[in-house]
Amino acid sequence: MSLSTQGYLKAVILIILVFGQIKAAEATTRLHSAAFSFVEKTLSRPSYDIDLARTKIMIDKFIDPSIDVEQSLNDLTRMAQTVRSASTPNMTAIDKMMSLRAYLYEGGYWNQFKPFHYDFADPLGINLHSQLLPTYLRTKKGNCVSMPFLFVILAEKLGLDVTVATAPLHVFVKFKDPQTGQTFNLETTNGAKIESDSFYNEVMPMTDTAIHNGVYLKPLSKKETVVVMTLVLSEYFVKQKQWQNAIDITTLILKHYPKFAYAMLKLGNSYSDLLQEKVKLYRGKRAITDTQKQQLDYLYAQNQRWFAKAESIGWQPVSPETNAKYMRTIQQRANIQQH
Repeated sequence: MSLSTQGYLKAVILIILVFGQIKAAEATTRLHSAAFSFVEKTLSRPSYDIDLARTKIMIDKFIDPSIDVEQSLNDLTRMAQTVRSASTPNMTAIDKMMSLRAYLYEGGYWNQFKPFHYDFADPLGINLHSQLLPTYLRTKKGNCVSMPFLFVILAEKLGLDVTVATAPLHVFVKFKDPQTGQTFNLETTNGAKIESDSFYNEVMPMTDTAIHNGVYLKPLSKKETVVVMTLVLSEYFVKQKQWQNAIDITTLILKHYPKFAYAMLKLGNSYSDLLQEKVKLYRGKRAITDTQKQQLDYLYAQNQRWFAKAESIGWQPVSPETNAKYMRTIQQRANIQQH
C-alpha cells in the first residue's frame, strides 16, 4: 500500500469518527431537548391532569428508547383490573390496599406464583435500568424507586389515597384511610409492610430540622412525585458525562420541589463535575482568559451553594456506620429469603 493510499484511508477514518461524534452529539441534544420539554410541560399542568403512569413510562423511555409506552400502560391497566375484579362492594379502602399488597407480593395464580420482590443484587438501584418501571414489570425485581412507584400508580387506579414520601436515599408509600383519616407508611421493598416514622429515622437518621422543614417523611404532592420520578433523568445524564444536561433538568425540577435535598446534592455534584471538566480543558494553557476564570469561579460557587442550601434545611451526610448497618440489614433479609 502506498503512503498516499495510507494517508487517504487515515483521512477517511478520521472523517468517519468525527462525523460519528457529531451525530452522537446531535442525538444527545435532541434527547435533552425532548426530555426537558416533556418534564416542563408535565409540571406546568394542573395536578388533576397529570397521569403518573404515563409520566413515569415516558421518563423511562428517554433512558431506554426500546420501551413500548402503550404496551407498558396496557400492562398497568390490566394489573389494576385484575385487583379490581377481586373486589366486592363492601370492601373498605384498607381492604383494597391489602388486596393490592397481596396481588403484588404474595404468590398466586393471579401472578403465576411469581410475586414482585426486592432486588437484593442491586438494592440501591445503581444500575439505572433497574429503576425503570418496565424493567420492574418484566423482571419482577425492584428497588426503592421502582417498587413504590408501581404501588402508587396501581393504587391510584383503584381510587386509593396514596402518594410517595422520602427518607434519606429512600422512597416509600403513604396511604391515607378515608374512614379514620389515619395515614400509614407502606414499605414496598418489604411487602408493603406498615412502618412508623420512627422506623425510618432509626434506619437512616434524620435531623429534627429536616423533618420540621418537610425534607423527609412528608406526603408529596403529585407534582413533587413527578419531580422524584424525574431525578433518574439527571442520574442518566451524569452517567453519560453530560453535566450541563444534568444541571438543566435538576434545576428545572427543583423549582417545583424546592426542598428536595437529594436533588440539591445531585445539582451540586454536577456543577463540580462540570468544573473539573473545564479545569482539565484549560490545564496546560499558559493563561486562561478572564471569562474562563469567571466561569470556573461560577461553577465552584454553585457547587458550594447547593450543598450549603441542603445543609440549611437539615440534610446531613449518611455516615459510613449508618450505611454499613443498612447494608447488613439488607443482607440479612436476603439470607432469610434464600432459606
